[in-house]
Amino acid sequence: MSNPFSTKFWSAGVIPFQFSEQEKKLEALLEIAQQHPICQIVGPHGSGKSTLLQSLIKQYEKNGENVRYLLFNEEQRHLPDDLTFPENQLLIVDGFEQLSFRERLKLLLRSKRLILTVHHPVWFVPILYRTQPEFSIFVQLVRQLAPDPPEESTLRAMYDRSGGNFRTAFFELYDDREEYYREEHKGEEYRKEGQREERQPNGIGGKIIRLTPAGRGAVASFLLCGEKAVDTFLLHWQGKVPGEHPVWGRLPLTDTGDGEEAVVYRTDEGIEIHTHGGEQVASAIKALFEKQQGQRQGAVCETWQEHFAAGTSQQNLALRLLPFAPTERTVQILLDQYNGAFDWEMSAIERLPDGDERRRRQTRLQELAPLGKHLVEPFRVVLAGASNAGKSSLLNAILGFQRSLVHSLPGTTRDVVSGQTALDGFPVTFFDTAGFRETGDDLEQQGIDRSQRSLADTDLIVWVVDETVEEPQRPPCPAGANVLVCSNKIDLFPTKAQRHKGLNTIGVSALTGEGIESLLDKVIRRLVPHPPQPGEAVPLL
Repeated sequence: MSNPFSTKFWSAGVIPFQFSEQEKKLEALLEIAQQHPICQIVGPHGSGKSTLLQSLIKQYEKNGENVRYLLFNEEQRHLPDDLTFPENQLLIVDGFEQLSFRERLKLLLRSKRLILTVHHPVWFVPILYRTQPEFSIFVQLVRQLAPDPPEESTLRAMYDRSGGNFRTAFFELYDDREEYYREEHKGEEYRKEGQREERQPNGIGGKIIRLTPAGRGAVASFLLCGEKAVDTFLLHWQGKVPGEHPVWGRLPLTDTGDGEEAVVYRTDEGIEIHTHGGEQVASAIKALFEKQQGQRQGAVCETWQEHFAAGTSQQNLALRLLPFAPTERTVQILLDQYNGAFDWEMSAIERLPDGDERRRRQTRLQELAPLGKHLVEPFRVVLAGASNAGKSSLLNAILGFQRSLVHSLPGTTRDVVSGQTALDGFPVTFFDTAGFRETGDDLEQQGIDRSQRSLADTDLIVWVVDETVEEPQRPPCPAGANVLVCSNKIDLFPTKAQRHKGLNTIGVSALTGEGIESLLDKVIRRLVPHPPQPGEAVPLL
């Protein structure tokens, strides 16, 4: 005896799409698609989009059309390498939203004829059809599949629990019928060996991805995804079949059957699992799904970065960097790139002919490229100069607290001391170094040597000059270094006319704070001379 609600009886392409009586029929949709070379089928999960596509494909092929069908899901997220866009080809894409922004854009720009399915409409693409779940159609399908269907009140309850998701409702019908068969045939093997349905397939049991960080927390969240994810999950789950709306149940975590309460629901990716956040529980959940079940391998464990942000595209790079962005501004820039700012700009440049506008936009990307590596990694600014120039006092004034020891005796700083802050929303680390001077102290000389080495590994050198010293203090900086000269201790001169003594410098007083804001403004303008506008493309390195 075979379960009539097995997926082999109702999956897309097995049964035709069911139109309501007042709706357009298939022939009418074909006419509309002829008028709109690129169009979309829009609808919620489990509302029949894939089934409608398969019905259209059969009709197109019957009419002799050159059709290419592409299905995208959590296992397949990239366009095939052999994809071409001939004039006479109708490209049908199921799961358009699974693609990266750049690949979606490629399809929309290069396809001559295209039909795609989405949950949310692409705003500039004509809508061919909106699939809307209806209870009457659900009942009609159930009666087609089963000679002895459940009562209509039972079907209504299942339909409501699924939120109109036919797929979820059919999964529950499958489990309901399995339970019915077990009661009817207690103690018997009611299905022949080899005919077991999709609850016991071989192969990999999907992937288990931890969505929340490792360590103790209030909630631990996982995603179980892959072709066999639902089957793997239902082997262990004690509760209602999950749909788009959360359901409560238990997962057995020990051989004795002791379980953990969990809230789960289905997404486009698979099954999301939310449990208590203790590390012991989280580890047991992961181990439960990694464990081999009979001939089936356990789920493969991945980090969320490995699953969602694999690859070298700008979107993937932005997603990997986002958790480590130290400021609100760098977060926003990374979000812009994740939402397609760089991909849009590259596509726009590719469509431009050679000329001034193309070169201008390419030059702009080159200007912003150095910023890309500093959205997470701070800029490095070294405060260097002669001994007793006030570098340590200047670092403390910049940071707003005493990070470096300060003393009137020269040579107090013996090692490189650092402190991080943000200037105009960009992360910057300042380094206080040992002062340059001739010394017989071996320990101090080691500090000076470190100072010299730090000058070669920095984005900007702020050479601090003691305003009270007459002798010129030339910075021993590497050739081509980015150097900003700062004249400290201007508070010791009563008038501005007495300051700077011919040096083209920025005057500051680390003691009173005078000139500090002007100095920091100069620093960030040197580091980011052309800051990006909101939504602008920034290459990530």
